Amino acid sequence: MNFDPPVLYVPADATMSPELTAFLKTATRVRYTFSTTADGLRATVPITHSPRRVLIVGDSVAFGLGVDDDATMASQLQRAAAGRFEVVNAAVAGYGREQVLLVAQRQLAARPAEALIYVANTTDFEGDSAPELLRSAGEMIERLAALKGGAARRIVVMLTGYLEYAVRDVVNARIHGWHGQWVHTDDLRRELPRLTRQFGLEFIDANGLVDATVQAEGTIFSPFAMFVDHAHLSRNGHRLAAAAVLETLENGGR
Repeated sequence: MNFDPPVLYVPADATMSPELTAFLKTATRVRYTFSTTADGLRATVPITHSPRRVLIVGDSVAFGLGVDDDATMASQLQRAAAGRFEVVNAAVAGYGREQVLLVAQRQLAARPAEALIYVANTTDFEGDSAPELLRSAGEMIERLAALKGGAARRIVVMLTGYLEYAVRDVVNARIHGWHGQWVHTDDLRRELPRLTRQFGLEFIDANGLVDATVQAEGTIFSPFAMFVDHAHLSRNGHRLAAAAVLETLENGGR
């Protein structure tokens, strides 16, 4: 099952031959464009200026690989907030937890935030066993908690998963090592709420949003509409994630 197709990036001003243009038109499954701000961050639209700021950090999931600027979690959160705060998308595709922490530290040092949203997935944490994985996650949570206070009034950790995990009742658990990812995701879903509470952080289980959608729509195929590939959220997936973040910020947790 080709849930992870190749990705081709083309600069907006690139000149392409008629043959390449025709090939891309017929062969491309998903098309999207993205733009960056003057400081190199993914653009959040509509442009909003507010003394209250929400900072999003993470890797390609939070960045919004696969969707246009207006469909990212940051942009949909900003629209839903209706001017109450400005959302900054400081996520970078390919970043690991050390880079994410560094980005968060630099951004918060430059300008404090009402809330810091860390979008995590299982690959952010290292370990072949549950104790090793959870120790790695605990270290990350503790280091994030050190940023809480004057620079970030609130810190929210959102755990995302892979499409293979979301459709584990559809695909073979033993294909391509997916079973191990499922076990790790189950461990993190069980323990991260406790770890975040221990350090005064808040937690959102994005995998639970997928499960709730399956129940609401009554079909095991619902998760496919929430992803653009095996790892990255679709417009609809980002919409649900943004709604969960807004609810957490407004109601003080889920």
